[in-house]
Amino acid sequence: MPVPLMLIGTVLQMGSQISANMKAAEAARNNSKWYEEQAQLAIQSMHRQMRITETQYAQALGTQTSAYARGGVDTGSGSALGVLAGTLANGIEELAAVRKKGEMDIKLARSRSLLEADQAQQLGSFGANAMQAAGTFMTNYANTQGFGKGFPDSLVPTGKPPSFLGGGSGGSYLYGGAPAQLPSYYGGSSSSYLFGSSNGYSVTGGYK
Repeated sequence: MPVPLMLIGTVLQMGSQISANMKAAEAARNNSKWYEEQAQLAIQSMHRQMRITETQYAQALGTQTSAYARGGVDTGSGSALGVLAGTLANGIEELAAVRKKGEMDIKLARSRSLLEADQAQQLGSFGANAMQAAGTFMTNYANTQGFGKGFPDSLVPTGKPPSFLGGGSGGSYLYGGAPAQLPSYYGGSSSSYLFGSSNGYSVTGGYK
Protein backbone atom coordinates (compact mmCIF):
# COMPACT_ATOMS: atom_id res chain seq x y z
CA MET A 1 0.00 0.00 0.00
CA PRO A 2 2.65 2.64 0.85
CA VAL A 3 4.78 1.93 -2.23
CA PRO A 4 2.26 2.86 -4.97
CA LEU A 5 0.97 5.85 -3.01
CA MET A 6 4.46 7.20 -2.43
CA LEU A 7 5.35 6.55 -6.06
CA ILE A 8 2.23 8.34 -7.27
CA GLY A 9 3.00 11.23 -4.92
CA THR A 10 6.52 11.45 -6.29
CA VAL A 11 5.29 11.44 -9.89
CA LEU A 12 2.79 14.20 -9.09
CA GLN A 13 5.55 16.20 -7.41
CA MET A 14 7.76 15.81 -10.48
CA GLY A 15 4.89 16.88 -12.75
CA SER A 16 4.20 19.91 -10.57
CA GLN A 17 7.85 20.96 -10.74
CA ILE A 18 7.93 20.65 -14.52
CA SER A 19 4.69 22.63 -14.84
CA ALA A 20 6.08 25.38 -12.59
CA ASN A 21 9.26 25.47 -14.67
CA MET A 22 7.26 25.85 -17.89
CA LYS A 23 5.32 28.78 -16.43
CA ALA A 24 8.52 30.38 -15.16
CA ALA A 25 10.11 29.91 -18.59
CA GLU A 26 7.17 31.65 -20.26
CA ALA A 27 7.42 34.54 -17.79
CA ALA A 28 11.17 34.81 -18.45
CA ARG A 29 10.55 34.93 -22.23
CA ASN A 30 8.06 37.74 -21.74
CA ASN A 31 10.54 39.60 -19.55
CA SER A 32 13.22 39.17 -22.20
CA LYS A 33 10.95 40.72 -24.84
CA TRP A 34 10.07 43.57 -22.52
CA TYR A 35 13.73 44.39 -21.80
CA GLU A 36 14.51 44.31 -25.53
CA GLU A 37 11.71 46.82 -26.05
CA GLN A 38 13.31 48.95 -23.35
CA ALA A 39 16.61 48.77 -25.22
CA GLN A 40 14.93 49.97 -28.42
CA LEU A 41 13.31 52.84 -26.54
CA ALA A 42 16.68 53.73 -25.03
CA ILE A 43 18.19 53.92 -28.52
CA GLN A 44 15.43 56.21 -29.73
CA SER A 45 15.67 58.36 -26.61
CA MET A 46 19.44 58.71 -26.98
CA HIS A 47 19.22 59.85 -30.60
CA ARG A 48 16.39 62.26 -29.83
CA GLN A 49 18.28 63.80 -26.90
CA MET A 50 21.42 64.12 -29.03
CA ARG A 51 19.48 65.97 -31.72
CA ILE A 52 17.97 68.30 -29.12
CA THR A 53 21.38 69.00 -27.56
CA GLU A 54 23.01 69.59 -30.94
CA THR A 55 20.25 72.01 -31.93
CA GLN A 56 20.51 73.92 -28.65
CA TYR A 57 24.26 74.48 -28.94
CA ALA A 58 24.03 75.28 -32.65
CA GLN A 59 21.48 77.96 -31.85
CA ALA A 60 23.67 79.25 -29.03
CA LEU A 61 26.65 79.53 -31.38
CA GLY A 62 24.52 81.24 -34.00
CA THR A 63 23.19 83.77 -31.49
CA GLN A 64 26.68 84.59 -30.21
CA THR A 65 28.13 84.87 -33.70
CA SER A 66 25.31 87.19 -34.81
CA ALA A 67 25.73 89.37 -31.74
CA TYR A 68 29.46 89.76 -32.36
CA ALA A 69 28.85 90.51 -36.03
CA ARG A 70 26.31 93.26 -35.22
CA GLY A 71 28.79 94.79 -32.80
CA GLY A 72 31.59 94.67 -35.33
CA VAL A 73 33.61 92.28 -33.21
CA ASP A 74 36.09 90.07 -35.00
CA THR A 75 35.16 86.46 -34.15
CA GLY A 76 38.37 85.09 -35.62
CA SER A 77 40.54 86.12 -32.74
CA GLY A 78 40.57 87.41 -29.21
CA SER A 79 37.96 86.88 -26.53
CA ALA A 80 35.11 86.45 -29.03
CA LEU A 81 36.83 83.44 -30.52
CA GLY A 82 37.39 82.05 -27.03
CA VAL A 83 33.70 82.40 -26.16
CA LEU A 84 32.59 80.67 -29.36
CA ALA A 85 35.17 77.92 -28.88
CA GLY A 86 33.97 77.40 -25.29
CA THR A 87 30.36 77.09 -26.42
CA LEU A 88 31.34 74.58 -29.09
CA ALA A 89 33.39 72.55 -26.60
CA ASN A 90 30.49 72.51 -24.15
CA GLY A 91 28.19 71.27 -26.88
CA ILE A 92 30.57 68.48 -27.84
CA GLU A 93 30.97 67.48 -24.18
CA GLU A 94 27.21 67.46 -23.64
CA LEU A 95 26.65 65.33 -26.73
CA ALA A 96 29.24 62.83 -25.49
CA ALA A 97 27.52 62.65 -22.09
CA VAL A 98 24.12 62.05 -23.69
CA ARG A 99 25.56 59.30 -25.88
CA LYS A 100 27.35 57.68 -22.94
CA LYS A 101 24.21 57.60 -20.83
CA GLY A 102 22.16 56.23 -23.72
CA GLU A 103 24.68 53.48 -24.43
CA MET A 104 24.67 52.44 -20.75
CA ASP A 105 20.86 52.28 -20.70
CA ILE A 106 20.88 50.21 -23.88
CA LYS A 107 23.54 47.85 -22.56
CA LEU A 108 21.71 47.37 -19.25
CA ALA A 109 18.38 46.61 -20.93
CA ARG A 110 19.93 44.17 -23.39
CA SER A 111 21.93 42.44 -20.66
CA ARG A 112 18.74 41.86 -18.71
CA SER A 113 17.01 40.65 -21.86
CA LEU A 114 19.76 38.12 -22.51
CA LEU A 115 19.69 36.91 -18.91
CA GLU A 116 15.94 36.38 -19.04
CA ALA A 117 16.20 34.60 -22.38
CA ASP A 118 18.92 32.30 -21.01
CA GLN A 119 16.83 31.54 -17.93
CA ALA A 120 13.81 30.78 -20.12
CA GLN A 121 15.89 28.38 -22.19
CA GLN A 122 17.18 26.57 -19.11
CA LEU A 123 13.79 26.30 -17.42
CA GLY A 124 12.15 25.04 -20.59
CA SER A 125 14.85 22.62 -21.66
CA PHE A 126 14.18 18.90 -21.56
CA GLY A 127 17.59 18.15 -20.04
CA ALA A 128 17.19 20.50 -17.06
CA ASN A 129 13.68 19.26 -16.28
CA ALA A 130 14.75 15.64 -16.64
CA MET A 131 17.64 16.17 -14.21
CA GLN A 132 15.38 17.89 -11.68
CA ALA A 133 12.77 15.12 -11.97
CA ALA A 134 15.44 12.47 -11.53
CA GLY A 135 16.79 14.29 -8.48
CA THR A 136 13.33 14.45 -6.92
CA PHE A 137 12.72 10.77 -7.60
CA MET A 138 16.05 9.67 -6.14
CA THR A 139 15.67 11.93 -3.09
CA ASN A 140 12.22 10.57 -2.28
CA TYR A 141 13.39 7.02 -2.98
CA ALA A 142 16.34 7.41 -0.60
CA ASN A 143 14.33 9.16 2.12
CA THR A 144 11.71 6.40 2.14
CA GLN A 145 14.15 3.52 1.66
CA GLY A 146 12.67 2.49 -1.66
CA PHE A 147 9.21 3.96 -0.99
CA GLY A 148 8.69 1.25 1.61
CA LYS A 149 9.47 2.99 4.89
CA GLY A 150 8.82 6.34 6.35
CA PHE A 151 5.28 6.29 4.99
CA PRO A 152 2.82 8.04 7.34
CA ASP A 153 0.98 5.51 9.52
CA SER A 154 -2.00 7.83 9.57
CA LEU A 155 -2.71 6.93 5.94
CA VAL A 156 -2.89 3.18 6.60
CA PRO A 157 -6.38 1.83 7.57
CA THR A 158 -6.52 0.26 11.01
CA GLY A 159 -9.49 -2.08 10.52
CA LYS A 160 -11.25 -0.46 13.51
CA PRO A 161 -14.04 2.11 13.54
CA PRO A 162 -12.69 5.46 12.34
CA SER A 163 -12.22 8.24 14.84
CA PHE A 164 -11.74 11.25 12.61
CA LEU A 165 -10.94 13.60 15.47
CA GLY A 166 -8.56 11.26 17.26
CA GLY A 167 -8.80 9.60 20.67
CA GLY A 168 -11.08 6.72 21.71
CA SER A 169 -10.41 3.01 21.59
CA GLY A 170 -11.55 2.59 18.00
CA GLY A 171 -8.36 3.89 16.41
CA SER A 172 -7.93 6.86 14.07
CA TYR A 173 -7.42 7.23 10.34
CA LEU A 174 -6.14 10.77 10.67
CA TYR A 175 -3.93 10.45 13.70
CA GLY A 176 -2.37 7.01 13.36
CA GLY A 177 -3.20 3.51 14.49
CA ALA A 178 -1.78 0.05 13.97
CA PRO A 179 -1.94 -1.16 10.34
CA ALA A 180 -4.36 -3.99 9.68
CA GLN A 181 -6.47 -5.36 6.84
CA LEU A 182 -8.58 -3.04 4.73
CA PRO A 183 -12.24 -2.80 5.82
CA SER A 184 -15.12 -4.19 3.78
CA TYR A 185 -17.67 -1.42 3.37
CA TYR A 186 -20.48 -3.40 1.73
CA GLY A 187 -20.13 -6.96 3.00
CA GLY A 188 -21.69 -8.60 6.01
CA SER A 189 -18.47 -9.81 7.54
CA SER A 190 -17.13 -8.83 10.90
CA SER A 191 -15.17 -6.02 9.25
CA SER A 192 -18.15 -4.29 7.66
CA TYR A 193 -18.60 -0.68 8.71
CA LEU A 194 -21.85 0.14 6.93
CA PHE A 195 -23.91 -3.01 7.22
CA GLY A 196 -22.24 -5.10 9.91
CA SER A 197 -20.20 -4.64 13.01
CA SER A 198 -16.56 -4.78 13.88
CA ASN A 199 -14.82 -5.48 17.15
CA GLY A 200 -18.06 -5.17 19.10
CA TYR A 201 -19.04 -1.92 17.40
CA SER A 202 -22.39 -1.23 15.72
CA VAL A 203 -22.67 1.72 13.33
CA THR A 204 -26.24 2.52 14.38
CA GLY A 205 -26.10 1.48 17.98
CA GLY A 206 -22.66 2.38 19.22
CA TYR A 207 -20.55 -0.12 21.18
CA LYS A 208 -22.31 -3.33 22.27
